[in-house]
Amino acid sequence: MSTPEIPSVPPDIQAQLDRMLEAHANRQRYSHFDKGVLASITDDALEQALLDYLFDRLEQFQQDQDQAFAALSPQFRVFFCTWEVEAEVMNGGLNQYFWNSSGQNAERVPPALEELGDSVAADLMRQAIRTAIAELPEMSKFLKAGTLEAFSESYKHTSLNELDDPFCRRAEGFPALRLAYVRSQPEAFATPCDA
Repeated sequence: MSTPEIPSVPPDIQAQLDRMLEAHANRQRYSHFDKGVLASITDDALEQALLDYLFDRLEQFQQDQDQAFAALSPQFRVFFCTWEVEAEVMNGGLNQYFWNSSGQNAERVPPALEELGDSVAADLMRQAIRTAIAELPEMSKFLKAGTLEAFSESYKHTSLNELDDPFCRRAEGFPALRLAYVRSQPEAFATPCDA
């Protein structure tokens, strides 16, 4: 049995991908934010700049997420929780969100979405939390197995899938809401210079 041949990427597309990867790897990273620094960052780069800052400083998310969250300003928590749920759900649905460690923040998401100004998404998330809790006895066997196969199988046993489309439609607007949220209160995102 032969290995299937992987099609090659056209040179012009490969060059474009290489430039994009290089630009991403060499992007400016910030050690602190103040009103001036935030104002100097373009709208299309602001979210990544804030995420870089958070991830650089909060590697302890894996060990003690509650402690890491306590160290953040309430506004950074809103920013992060809404980004995290958007990233997970847009990638693999609400089932993936609750499967992964990000689901630990589920209770923080509805108030964060309310703070951003999307009460419809907040209500959908509350419904998703109720569903995930109700399905936990059934889903626990998949979670306990912890395999990729169990994860794939879990999608067949959850009604969270029914909430994916309406939530994703709302989540498409989260980046613009976060941008407006940060721009409207830059002082809330100021960080110490020695961070």
